[in-house]
Amino acid sequence: KRLYDVLHEIKKPDFNYIMYLPHTINKITLKMWTKSTLDLKEALEKISGNKIDEKKLGKSIELYNKTRSLFHNLYELRKQEHPPLSGAEYLGLTTASRVMPKEEFNEKLEELVPYLKNRKAGVKKLKPRVLVISEFLDNPAYIELVEDAGALVVMDDIDNGSRYFMQLVEGSSGD
Repeated sequence: KRLYDVLHEIKKPDFNYIMYLPHTINKITLKMWTKSTLDLKEALEKISGNKIDEKKLGKSIELYNKTRSLFHNLYELRKQEHPPLSGAEYLGLTTASRVMPKEEFNEKLEELVPYLKNRKAGVKKLKPRVLVISEFLDNPAYIELVEDAGALVVMDDIDNGSRYFMQLVEGSSGD
């Protein structure tokens, strides 16, 4: 909060916004969080000059859900005894999905999935199958270290890994 106050005072960067995030969920905190979200929406509209409407949000949700569905397909491939892609390669894909334009990324990933279904795994013998848990991890080299040590990373619980795609966003809530 204090850092926000300083940045707001010196007006760097041009846009600063502090948002209420509840620590517990009940009717009051949900109402406060909803108000804070709507206030953020208004602030973003004001600074960008673009109106955020239901149609645009729906299209965006559809686009991101497409990405998530494609990653679900890749996740299924990771369940194989000899997965066609390493954990490091997988993390590289999820990281790329966050920086590339979504339309372009989805196109490329749609082309890649059939190739991966027929790709011969680089794994010749059975290895320990491991789950890697981390917060935000965007460098596949860390996963590569685990795999170079003799393990096979077949699942992750990482913000920009499986947590990024595991659940589709419900776009028809009306709110």
